[in-house]
Amino acid sequence: MLLLALVSSSAQAEPMISTKFISIVERAGAVLVVGNGLQTCVPLRYKRSVPGPNLKLNTPDNYQFYAMSTANCQPGTAMAGFYTTLGFQGENSATITIGLSNSGFSYR
Repeated sequence: MLLLALVSSSAQAEPMISTKFISIVERAGAVLVVGNGLQTCVPLRYKRSVPGPNLKLNTPDNYQFYAMSTANCQPGTAMAGFYTTLGFQGENSATITIGLSNSGFSYR
């Protein structure tokens, strides 16, 4: 006799924020994203949109974004004045575009 058990999960995926980065700062090589167990380096392409990591919503801590002068986020290459902190609240997934200009980070 063959016994078959089916397990169904109705749990929905956690809502996430998809990120995109665009830089108009020629000397910026990457953005280092840190927070909530994540530490990842996103290489930038001057004046081109590049995909970034998916970030969790409703976390106890914020994410930190550091512009780096190297594409591989080597230690000691953070660019002075190019830093921001963001946290995300909500129930729906979305996409945010994070821009980097000479005046710092912006987002929409």
